[in-house]
Amino acid sequence: MKIFQRLRTNTRGNVAVMTGLVIVPTIAFIGFAADYGIALSDKAKLDAASDAAAIVALKTAQTVLQGGGAFSSAKSQAQAAALAAYKGNAGSVAFTSLPTPVINVAQSPSSVLTLNSTVTYSTPVTTQFAKVIGIPSINIAGKSAATLTMPTYINYYVIIDVSQSMGIAATATDMSNLYNRAKTKAVPSLNNTTDGGGCVFACHNPQPGDPYSLETLAHNTTYGTPITLRIDAALSAIQSMITSAQTAQTNSVATGGSSTLIQIGLYTMSGYASYGTTANQMITQPLLESTMINTIASPTSNFSALTTLASSPASTPSSSQTPTIGLGANNGTVGYGDSYMSNTGSNSLDAFYNTVLSGVSNGSGINASSPQNYVFIITDGVNDNTGACVDGHCTSVFNNTYCKTLQTKATVGVIYTTYNPIYKYNNQSNGYDQRYSDLIAGLSSNIAPALQSCATSNLYYYEASDGPAITTGMNQLMANSQALARISQ
Repeated sequence: MKIFQRLRTNTRGNVAVMTGLVIVPTIAFIGFAADYGIALSDKAKLDAASDAAAIVALKTAQTVLQGGGAFSSAKSQAQAAALAAYKGNAGSVAFTSLPTPVINVAQSPSSVLTLNSTVTYSTPVTTQFAKVIGIPSINIAGKSAATLTMPTYINYYVIIDVSQSMGIAATATDMSNLYNRAKTKAVPSLNNTTDGGGCVFACHNPQPGDPYSLETLAHNTTYGTPITLRIDAALSAIQSMITSAQTAQTNSVATGGSSTLIQIGLYTMSGYASYGTTANQMITQPLLESTMINTIASPTSNFSALTTLASSPASTPSSSQTPTIGLGANNGTVGYGDSYMSNTGSNSLDAFYNTVLSGVSNGSGINASSPQNYVFIITDGVNDNTGACVDGHCTSVFNNTYCKTLQTKATVGVIYTTYNPIYKYNNQSNGYDQRYSDLIAGLSSNIAPALQSCATSNLYYYEASDGPAITTGMNQLMANSQALARISQ
């Protein structure tokens, strides 16, 4: 009995037994932790390699697409480049073979300009310690995803109305100064009883050798401080547009983009309503039809050359009919100072569509071969017609029928250079100037709706009541187009 009591109270061997029972799972846990740490290290290396591969895939696809390649080619080349980048960054991993990732590149359903890439992998890592407790491997897996929105290739076509009405002074102050200067100089071609010796509307067309056209009076410093006309304001707006395009282009090149991302073309629009005695004669004269749209510059990224072309209007028309961005002389020999945008026969916008945009498609913007097209029109919105209203011609509201045709080729934007009322003797109390009353006053309420419907949307319509507003309008059209087209600033 005493022997059994001694055995029951003797606990000296329990420590060894308990230690034996605990040490086995402890060693197994430590071993598993070591195996798990190795697996995490492998996963971190493979995740980094997958991230790099996803980015390489997008950049490779972008290069191929912007070079004119098909998406199928871009995808295959992107997958090959991504796989090479993955292998190069992953190197070797412990206790497993390098897994082959699944690489996918796709265009966004909403835009071909947005690319998505994914890189996924999965592999077992063989355990060294945990296998003694029945865990032969630890599976690791990862997925990397990236998105790239490519910059948009854009061609801008800017059409400037160079009819006589673009020679109206740009602001109320400019109008007063121009009236007084014309009256003071007592220019025979501008001095008449109807306008009190200071004509500033529908009588200012420049003629070869005429030093007293209103354009000359406004710009020649011999007569005083230069006066800004609407044609000057239009040129200023174009200069602002060129600067904006050049900034976006510079940023594109700085980030590895194309040097031809944005191109701008410049065109003038005019007509000669009094060329024939009937509407049919007016629209069938070869000289008229060949010069209703003048190409100043086809779409180009040579912004320095564009700046020069839009630096200032010609003060006197060229007898050789060399296209310039200046008021057209209103005769059938050296130029046309009217607007011809009627709904009868060939007209300026129709000519632009059939010549400049012939064979052109409005592309996705993905590369230089498929640019998105924008046509911006700067105009007063009044069409000159043959008739006996004033000095052998009448007027009508801009016909927007041809805008719908233009919209199949481009996004159309319009800057309406509104007519501020022009008064007799430059004095509101004397009533409207006779030419303004006969040619514009009765149409004024219908011009804006016609031009607004010409624009693709309200985002691309702007009314400019004076010269500074023309520049504001152009900047707004430019900003809207680039925001929607994803141009990096």
